[in-house]
Amino acid sequence: MGDSNDDTDERNNGRKEFVGVVVWCVEEIDLTNFLSSGHSTLKLVGNWCSEMLKGENAVSALRIFLNLTDETTTHIKQLELLIGELYKSVEDVTADILFDVLIMTCEVDLRSYPFVKKIVDCNSTDVKLAFFGSDDEIDKVEKEFLDCFGVPPQLRYGNNDEALKTKRAKQNDIGNSIVKHEHVCLGGTFDHLHRGHKLLLTGAALICSNTVHVGVSGDELLTKKKHADMLEPLAVRMGAVKMFFNNVAPHLNTNIFELHDPMGTAATDGALTCIVTSMETQGAISAINEARLGRLLLPLDLHVVPLLTSANDDTPKISSSLIREMLKRKGNDHASNSCV
Repeated sequence: MGDSNDDTDERNNGRKEFVGVVVWCVEEIDLTNFLSSGHSTLKLVGNWCSEMLKGENAVSALRIFLNLTDETTTHIKQLELLIGELYKSVEDVTADILFDVLIMTCEVDLRSYPFVKKIVDCNSTDVKLAFFGSDDEIDKVEKEFLDCFGVPPQLRYGNNDEALKTKRAKQNDIGNSIVKHEHVCLGGTFDHLHRGHKLLLTGAALICSNTVHVGVSGDELLTKKKHADMLEPLAVRMGAVKMFFNNVAPHLNTNIFELHDPMGTAATDGALTCIVTSMETQGAISAINEARLGRLLLPLDLHVVPLLTSANDDTPKISSSLIREMLKRKGNDHASNSCV
């Protein structure tokens, strides 16, 4: 599966490693058009990423920076759908790659991303750099990336189309705008962190202005999980969540802690104002808010992140239980082959 580790993959036997960096300066018009059947920037980004994953000089790690403006950061639902599509477009080509979608705003220093710092410090890495968006927005960020990586972009897809500029200027509020919360919470097992987890955690980052509080289920809550013997240790699961936020949203504070009961601090912490959940688990939030009301605390706002669906209807939805089942089967096959 794709990994959130900021360490690049040593798979080239001493040869120079290729890493892909895509910078997409997202505008409001991108968020209204990306799911349409017509030609869109999403298609262009997806096609470019697919090309970087092929051939002898294929990249072993890929990061897509979504450079967001004050306007685009308020349209969370569209951003979540867009990020989900990006994960699908890359992982439908190959899951065997280090890949994440990173959030970038004007107040975030590029060198604060561990992924960037490692590339800057590593002389054995070649960067394949590409920019997408309007020329005006690309101009605002291009110098910082060029200073960090010291390479010219292989592709700069800027759009100066006058009709498009007019459409941007007339763009109305596209709805689903969400006020950011200082303290956001969510919980889960986060076993074998996969793209569904990544979208959930990114959804929390998008609506948070200060600290994301993440409860990770302790072992006593997981005894009835399918293939529980294949679960990652708690420290590994907590570390994966922490590393993901460090890589994707280094401007945010995080509070990662062990969950000893299903509600955790969501039912008792008055500083929390919003809880993030998937469509599958949102029904459990009413019990948390009832518990808060019993303690004279305001109920939590509910932010529901969309589910990731597969482009192939025959492909089962990615889940930790499916990953554990695959690992279990692989282990059993290996044991069988080892028998005389």
